[in-house]
Amino acid sequence: MQKTGNDGSDSFQDDFEGGEEEEEFRLHTFEKAGRSFIVAEGDVDLATADELRAVLTDTCRAVTAAAEPGGEEGSVCAAGAAGAPTVVVDLREVHFIDSAGLAVLMEVRRLYYEKCGLALIVAEGSQPARVIRLSRFEMYLRVVNTPEELDAPAPAGLAR
Repeated sequence: MQKTGNDGSDSFQDDFEGGEEEEEFRLHTFEKAGRSFIVAEGDVDLATADELRAVLTDTCRAVTAAAEPGGEEGSVCAAGAAGAPTVVVDLREVHFIDSAGLAVLMEVRRLYYEKCGLALIVAEGSQPARVIRLSRFEMYLRVVNTPEELDAPAPAGLAR
């Protein structure tokens, strides 16, 4: 018995090609108020996780290098040492995140959290917000819904 798609084609795969166009994944970086921001747009999944890892790792390395002896005076990392996040991943324009994306966030958190701080901004009620909440990320990272919330005192007791 030969498998055919709904339109009589020889493959079920043909039914999926040419359907909805996949949203392009983009990352933008900028600095504001002593923080380095990484703004993600699109889906953070197995196909895009390596790109997020590279940009996030490069940003954290640059922030921590600036705080090393001989680095830039008054670097953003000084705020991280005081407990304020200095590297912020803005996921408000991310509509989907899977385990590969979550793994990148936890990996970078493990490597750089104590050196420069790390926080997430998520759109309230979004799929990433639900997954991050269900995964209990707020135990390990500062998770907020707006950039203004980053200036409020951090909740006590983030796990190390």
